[in-house]
Amino acid sequence: MNNKKNTYRAGMILLLMMGVFLFSLVGCSSPTAEQNEEDATWQAVTSTVQVIKPTDSPASPTITETTMSEITITPPVGISGGAVISSENAVMLKPVSEWNAFANTLVFSPDGKMLATAGIDRIIRLWSVPSGEELMQLVDPPDMGYLYSLAFSPDGKLLASGSGDSIIRLWDTATGQLIRRIEGHKYDVRAVVFSPDGKYLVSGSRDQTIRIWNVSDGNQIGQEAVCGEYVNSLAFAPDGSGFIAGCGDGNVRIFAADGRWRQSANAYNWVNAVAYSPDSKFFAAAAKNNEVWIFEPTHGWLVKDLVGHEGFVKSVAFHPEEKILVSASLDGTLRLWNTIDWTSLVVLGDKTSPFLSAAFSPDGKWLASSSQDGRLILWGVDH
Repeated sequence: MNNKKNTYRAGMILLLMMGVFLFSLVGCSSPTAEQNEEDATWQAVTSTVQVIKPTDSPASPTITETTMSEITITPPVGISGGAVISSENAVMLKPVSEWNAFANTLVFSPDGKMLATAGIDRIIRLWSVPSGEELMQLVDPPDMGYLYSLAFSPDGKLLASGSGDSIIRLWDTATGQLIRRIEGHKYDVRAVVFSPDGKYLVSGSRDQTIRIWNVSDGNQIGQEAVCGEYVNSLAFAPDGSGFIAGCGDGNVRIFAADGRWRQSANAYNWVNAVAYSPDSKFFAAAAKNNEVWIFEPTHGWLVKDLVGHEGFVKSVAFHPEEKILVSASLDGTLRLWNTIDWTSLVVLGDKTSPFLSAAFSPDGKWLASSSQDGRLILWGVDH
């Protein structure tokens, strides 16, 4: 009898130990705050669109042909506006054109006549501004992976894209043809930016590296810099003095134009996006603590932190002519700030869907924004 009791107790103890072991495994695999936010960004924007979450594998997520065929692009409605957006008329901004593009990233061409977008369907689209007519689609079968970043060359002849398959692509914007694939990163390329002279391309990746490439031949120049975490965003100073990188470790790394590290500016939280002011005297960092941080680049000193958003700030952009900064947030609002005294000018958006990106047109007449529900909105002010 005692032997049976001992055997029973031993068996119960073994089962208990196995349960504790399995529970610890589940606990270790709990998602981090960054992973939770990333999952939120990858949620489906319509009931018919399936979005595949990124993994730790360098291979890009896949999307089925059926899913891609179910994505519909709604044509724009109504065109008006045309006045340069300023601090005086910012309160008069309104949607002047709206259509579905399912874009997580967008960028205006240097002449302001085109808007490039990319998103969950793995397709880059070029739109006419302000009509919203789709001009062409840029594709590289079978699958480029999720598209994170786009950048026009200063002359507008090239468009660079960074995607989930770890490849940088250079496109001819006149023909839509793929000119070159640039390979070297180990994981998805989350940021690309051209130098002001158009000779170099800087890229940042989830592999925590920043690389500089020669645009003419696609060769890497020098050694790569290290960000310490995901490289989520890049911005080149308009005066060509250097570039900045927004990193997942809460720092903005400040580099010379040749890639030499200068110093860091601490935003104390995961940095989603960075942008330089037109005069290169300031830069903005969008952080996951719902704030926008303003720094001066010479020393990395904090100038101002802009408070008001109630969700992660995903995008920031300066107006090319006026003293205005726009920030786009997952709280479903766009906020315009006066960069003279850093006060709030106006809050746009109905909070129905998180905003993912925002940018001003080079002529300062239009503000483009994309949201998680698929909407692409062109905002303007009537004459």
